[in-house]
Amino acid sequence: MDFDLFICRSKVGDLLSHITSPKIHIQYAKAKEADGRYKEASEAYRNAKDWDNVIRINLDYLQNPEEAVKIVRDTHSIEGAKMVAK
Repeated sequence: MDFDLFICRSKVGDLLSHITSPKIHIQYAKAKEADGRYKEASEAYRNAKDWDNVIRINLDYLQNPEEAVKIVRDTHSIEGAKMVAK
């Protein structure tokens, strides 16, 4: 990864707690996912309330089906329920 890009992502990460825009959290989550930082990606998707992606990350990368099921129950996500059922 380019050093300048690393610094930029690092600074964005520091500011995320002050940002309310779901679009920014989703872009950050996609970047973290692309870097293989799945726990951080899941948290960013959670901050964006993108529950289907939180469920997907928990199932596909974090090996945490219990958390995925809990999120499905809490959010009533149809797509999330389909992912859990597979």
